[in-house]
Amino acid sequence: MIPYEKFRSIIREVKYDMYMCDIRFDNIIDFYVFSKETIKKNPAVYGLCTFEENRFKIGVHPYLLEIEDMHGLYSTLAHELLHTGEGYMAEHGEVWQRNAKKLEKAYPGKYTIKEFIDIKELGLEGRHQRYELTCSACGGKYYYTTKSHMVKNYESTDCPECGKWNTLSLKIRPRKELLSLDKIDYSAKEYHFE
Repeated sequence: MIPYEKFRSIIREVKYDMYMCDIRFDNIIDFYVFSKETIKKNPAVYGLCTFEENRFKIGVHPYLLEIEDMHGLYSTLAHELLHTGEGYMAEHGEVWQRNAKKLEKAYPGKYTIKEFIDIKELGLEGRHQRYELTCSACGGKYYYTTKSHMVKNYESTDCPECGKWNTLSLKIRPRKELLSLDKIDYSAKEYHFE
């Protein structure tokens, strides 16, 4: 878990990078780390920007604060901060896209900003999913949190990537190796700040 001060300094750094690129954003923002309730409501969401009580609120998934590579955290914070820019709750429109490209170009490799980013690009692939399917034909890897239909029937399923039949193998990872919300507590007041 990254310390509170490191989290704040990363937020300041992302804001500074946007400022240096002449990208406007609202400066009255509350930042927080998702609660377990928020994650249950939005299981596939790693960042969220809302407008409540005349101010923006930006939340991030606690997993982003648990991994060594901070690329996912930087990218998610930048993505959400772009929503506070030109126009009320700027969606993923033309201005948002232009500013995202501007930031990526100014800081190559530091940010990956897309309308939707997958867990692989966030550095989370396989970090909290217990089931891993691997295709022996193309090498594709697929991660699942629950014992889904695909996991239960992997021996009689074709690979989603190459389409070859009966090439998937299953690896079940021990729970102690996984990132787990039970091991993380960001409910402390200090992780909710302006």
